[in-house]
Amino acid sequence: MVARGLSIRVRVIRRQRPRSLFSRRPGAIAGALGLAVVAGLVPIVSAQAQDSGGVNVTVNTAVRSISVTPSSATYGDCSGGSADALNFPNGECRAPSSQVVPASITVANGPVSGHVNVTGASFFGLDMDTNSQWQLCNTIDNGLGGNPGCTGASGVPGQNQAHESAVHAANTLSQIALGTAAQCDNAFVGDNSGCTASANQSEQEYLSLVGPSSTTNPTSTFSTTVTWTAVP
Repeated sequence: MVARGLSIRVRVIRRQRPRSLFSRRPGAIAGALGLAVVAGLVPIVSAQAQDSGGVNVTVNTAVRSISVTPSSATYGDCSGGSADALNFPNGECRAPSSQVVPASITVANGPVSGHVNVTGASFFGLDMDTNSQWQLCNTIDNGLGGNPGCTGASGVPGQNQAHESAVHAANTLSQIALGTAAQCDNAFVGDNSGCTASANQSEQEYLSLVGPSSTTNPTSTFSTTVTWTAVP
């Protein structure tokens, strides 16, 4: 960098002395008579050079995600009477119905490998009466999924109980009884171990329902939610 300078011009008024004194001292030092200064460029010291440097670095992280389609379904293919409605006692249905398109639920893991869990919930009538909800139960009282055992005859759901499963569409032997606690979805077997999902892996499933022996809620429509979750 070129040093910039500052020009200073100084004017000094000389003091008059007797001419005889000046004549007797030719070549006298200019300082005895006065001072004349002409300043040239005065260099400015630049900022000290840095002895270190750095770089700001960012990194993007892969986001764990999952998608479920369709986002809603209706139970159909019911046994024991009407094919479009759950029958008592202990009628069985599937969702989505095999008569609709799509006839399965697609669960797709996102760009990060991991595991897939699935969670069920109680069935509520349209009036949302908590005293007459259908609680999920297990046909075998093993406590899996946080469910109590079914209280009906031969281990089927009793009054205000329901048994719901997620079934792998391509292998119906691969299914999991749903509960209010998250469980490994064994439809995902990416490395031959339970619920391991590779990146972008997707599976087709459907839901199976065994209804209660009876209900104390007179409403004609009940609903529930099934949730799939991507986990490490």
